[in-house]
Amino acid sequence: MNTQDTQAGLWAFLPTGAALALAVGGGLYGSGQMPLSGYLVWSALMLIAAAAGSVTAWRALNELGQRLRNALEAAASALEQANAASARPQISEEEFENYRGQIDAINRSQAVIEFNMDGTIRTANDNFLHAVGYSLDEVKGQHHRIFVGPEEREGEAYRAFWQRLGSGQFDAGQYRRFGKGGKEIWIQATYNPVLDSSGRPVKVVKYAIDVTDEMQRKRKLEERGAHQAQENLRIKNALDGVTTNVMIADNERNIIYMNDAVREMLHEAEADIRKELPEFRVDGLDNANIDAFHKNPEHQIKMLRELRSAYRTEIRLGGRTFGLIASPVLDADGSRLGTVVEWKDRTAELQMENEIKQREE
Repeated sequence: MNTQDTQAGLWAFLPTGAALALAVGGGLYGSGQMPLSGYLVWSALMLIAAAAGSVTAWRALNELGQRLRNALEAAASALEQANAASARPQISEEEFENYRGQIDAINRSQAVIEFNMDGTIRTANDNFLHAVGYSLDEVKGQHHRIFVGPEEREGEAYRAFWQRLGSGQFDAGQYRRFGKGGKEIWIQATYNPVLDSSGRPVKVVKYAIDVTDEMQRKRKLEERGAHQAQENLRIKNALDGVTTNVMIADNERNIIYMNDAVREMLHEAEADIRKELPEFRVDGLDNANIDAFHKNPEHQIKMLRELRSAYRTEIRLGGRTFGLIASPVLDADGSRLGTVVEWKDRTAELQMENEIKQREE
């Protein structure tokens, strides 16, 4: 401690000593050992001493106090840094390299972009920039909405999306986005809020892969399926109206369609067919297997499996004779979809032919 500090300490003690002496005088007066006049004189002298000491020491004490405050602030800052360092988990160099390697691998394989909590773009890696067709300078500082269509960006769902991220909730799914020039992009992505040590979200990191090609193929298949469904409906409506008895089975020989004509024909023959096949019921044929028309269907199974063109045959059930024409059903690529079977009950026709032959004989 220097001389100035020592002098300041001595002068600073003077008011303290005067206050103690004043208290002693008050005790003597209170116990009757000092008269009132003596106590008043004693008090005046002590107050003068205290004032003199305070005025003299003020400037030196103020300077000393400032130095002490500076020292305390420096100590507090050092303590805070030390606490932060001790609280931070320590990892080995091997662990650090492992983490860095994982991050590098993600950056090589996925599109990565970071946002501030208000949705403005902080940075993006090359994979993301390539997918959207922008440079980093073009997107940095812009809001995420530059990748979103006009209708979506003005909708309540988009506001709720950022509210969830702002509360620390992640979001994942397939998203329709737009790149430079309005190019449509589909991504499979996760939006991940990053929290600080107190659990407060400080930024959002998105990891994404470009699934545009997959979504376009899916859309084409859906469009093709819708077109095929319309075509199938048109064909069904046409078949429903024809008098030819038509039945369609899939590749597993399950009946997927029967028009009204074939139903009516089979209903007329049902009683006779059940003489040979007791479990047969026309109303139970939908989604049933056509093997139900045969006691031993192995020959039919092999024939349908190898069917490449129309095949004509006859089957006899319960005293009735049915003429059949089986034809493969192919799609536009030539793949087998099933079999269409035209039925004709030839029982009456054959009876008439037999009667004519008998007459001729």
